[in-house]
Amino acid sequence: MAAEKVKYSLTSSRIRKLLKSLKDASPEVQESHAWLEEYQYSGIPFTGEYDFGSDLEGAVEKFGEKVVYNYAVQAIGLWLGGRVRDMLEAGKSTDEIQEAISDPNFKPGLVTRSPRKDKGEAYLEAIQKRASDMTPEEREAEMKKLEEMMALLS
Repeated sequence: MAAEKVKYSLTSSRIRKLLKSLKDASPEVQESHAWLEEYQYSGIPFTGEYDFGSDLEGAVEKFGEKVVYNYAVQAIGLWLGGRVRDMLEAGKSTDEIQEAISDPNFKPGLVTRSPRKDKGEAYLEAIQKRASDMTPEEREAEMKKLEEMMALLS
């Protein structure tokens, strides 16, 4: 069985929401969560390894048939919900959608995992791509925004 890299994070917006929900909590509870304030603008990243099993047989061996099936149904349900939303946004009727999802060839494909970029890194890359098209005034305004964001983090 092979371990796969997993990367998750408690996002900054979830941390701020949690901190806001604790405003009415007891002082002890507030104090026990005070450490989260440091991460309310950056989030808390986690990268580690977890052994999912190297294939379906390995996953069933590790987790059991019912668990693997349950999670497959959940994941495929999320995929299906996305495709249904896409069709609704494209103006398809409910009858057309039902016909499409009833087709035996309508099924998810293989998903490959690609490493997610840090939001800050993605933002900086976007700015770099746009910088060549910016006027000096636009560049200056963008730099000011970046400096304001950096001030929030320090």
